[in-house]
Amino acid sequence: MRRLTTTNLLFSVAAAFALAAGAAPVRAQSPTSPPAAAPSTTGSAGVELSDTPYHVESIGLTVNLPVGSAIEETRIGGSSKGFRAKAKDNTWLLTFSIRNSRDLSLTADAVTESLIEGLLSRRTQRDAKTGRTVGSGTRILNRERGLKIDGRSADRFYAAIPRLDGGEIRTGYTIIHTAPGQFALFQIDTTEEAFETAKHATETAIATAQFRDPAVIASERKAGLEAGDAFLTGLTADDFRAALSEEPILYRVYRPAPNGAPSDAEEVAFQFISVREGHRGELDPRKAKSRWAAIDQESGFVVSVYARALSEGKVIESESVFFLREDRQSEAWAIRMIIKDGENEMDWTETGVREDNDIKVTVDVPASTPIVKQWRKPATGYCSQVELYMLPALLVHARAIDPMQFYYYQTSGADIVLRSDRLDLARDSQPSRPRWTLRSKKSEDATEDVITLDGEGAVIRKQLGTGLVVTPTTREALDRLWRSKGLPPVG
Repeated sequence: MRRLTTTNLLFSVAAAFALAAGAAPVRAQSPTSPPAAAPSTTGSAGVELSDTPYHVESIGLTVNLPVGSAIEETRIGGSSKGFRAKAKDNTWLLTFSIRNSRDLSLTADAVTESLIEGLLSRRTQRDAKTGRTVGSGTRILNRERGLKIDGRSADRFYAAIPRLDGGEIRTGYTIIHTAPGQFALFQIDTTEEAFETAKHATETAIATAQFRDPAVIASERKAGLEAGDAFLTGLTADDFRAALSEEPILYRVYRPAPNGAPSDAEEVAFQFISVREGHRGELDPRKAKSRWAAIDQESGFVVSVYARALSEGKVIESESVFFLREDRQSEAWAIRMIIKDGENEMDWTETGVREDNDIKVTVDVPASTPIVKQWRKPATGYCSQVELYMLPALLVHARAIDPMQFYYYQTSGADIVLRSDRLDLARDSQPSRPRWTLRSKKSEDATEDVITLDGEGAVIRKQLGTGLVVTPTTREALDRLWRSKGLPPVG
């Protein structure tokens, strides 16, 4: 049987099965262009800016971009570290990034000087035919000092960079001093012919940029993490036992139809989730209990997940087991995913282990060297994989309504990221039949999931930020529904 070898596909599907905190598998989101926002008259002289500001919470930036811009984010883990916005007619590219320096006295003027020096000294080219190095010939077109953007000091300059064909590339930088030692950089790249139009469009957008005070952001994170840490450290083994589910729960994952008709909804996936007491040895279901070593006998809490998703004609199946020792000082997990495309199959596995403060994750991809990553456990607010799945029930049982933040390992980003959770009584809650609303963001820049829970913390409905809906169901009902739509039987 021929095996698929597209590594990128595996990672995108791995993202689709990011099951933290009981999150349903979602369709992998391509970092290209979100739907264009409605036009606005915010811009000037023919520049239409988006009605809705583009928001990057982890950086504290909001900016109104030109209508129709295609946006691609640069991410590390679950947090955005910048983005690129491309004009709808592909005539310019605007890149945003944050630069930090240990020199807290550094100014926007000094950063500008360094950028100009780099352009003039490094922009050399090699003629492919002759091998001759061509001098940069870069020209600084103009420089503007003493600008103010969002009340902050800023500099701007543009440069012309020659091409071997005799034309020129135009590039420019706007440097904004956002905090001591921190600078926001907007870089534009365009052609000589489109320069004036691109310059005007991007300058109009950059003028709308607003930045939150990094000290305020850091203070809010600290408060959220301290609340999350206090909640987790206050839990006992009995709290965990009270939040266990007696039987496995089956969840249907679907995309509602535009016309609202249930029969027209798109079936995306389903999950069987079991949360129970168990042993570390259950991480390897193929290993007989008679062969368990001493470490396999460790008791604690186990989450088992079987999931199936449909994506572009492929069937993706995953089996995951997560273990947390009863004293919560050790955890481990194993995830195996099989992507089936006709007769072709591709496997992806991830194993993770934490002993005290050391975390190690190994990802095995076909025809590739295993990827091994290691971290020290964050000192405050770290949430294990098992605790993530149990979090809704744990919060409801404790009536924990303070906004909280947690660090956790996220499979889709292969990194330790920061999430936020806020529990409130639902509007339709009644004393005799309480209902809760949990608003969760799986990372700082993720869209918000809204989860409706009953009085015991069981999921009634999840409205994911991706547009998908998750509801509990039965095997019989789901199997009947999938068969009626010509999909593989649930089994």
